[in-house]
Amino acid sequence: MSDKLVTFDPLEDANLNVPAEMVAEMAKGIEDPVEIARRFGFKGARWDALVQWKPFLDAVQKKRAELEAEGWTFRAKAGLLAEMMLDDIGKIGLSSEVPLMQKLALTEALVKWKEPKQSATAQQGTGFSITINLPDTSKPREIDITPSKPLVE
Repeated sequence: MSDKLVTFDPLEDANLNVPAEMVAEMAKGIEDPVEIARRFGFKGARWDALVQWKPFLDAVQKKRAELEAEGWTFRAKAGLLAEMMLDDIGKIGLSSEVPLMQKLALTEALVKWKEPKQSATAQQGTGFSITINLPDTSKPREIDITPSKPLVE
């Protein structure tokens, strides 16, 4: 028997390759981590090894911090709360006690919320811009069209 210390790298020995999408799903915290892991093929010993692997835990924490900094976490929570309240808002809006103008405002808001917003980068595109400066047309301009040479000699 050897007196050498044997190291064990669970990722190397279990052949664990963690997809970036899985790290993002874990960081979002919406679903149970075990279910996310199963969906990506991590079960039993592979999952047990992964959940204890510091680089994986650090990657999830880093992604979670990125999502919070980008405002994703707040928007996700706000969306979830809005969805939970939607049935109640609908019932209130359908009530005969609500004035017509409030019903109209609610209807307009619901239609607006239904349409996905386009990001500014999606509207602008990348790397190309056209600017057209139109002259001030509030004052009429005269254009002299007198020929410099007579047309007929």
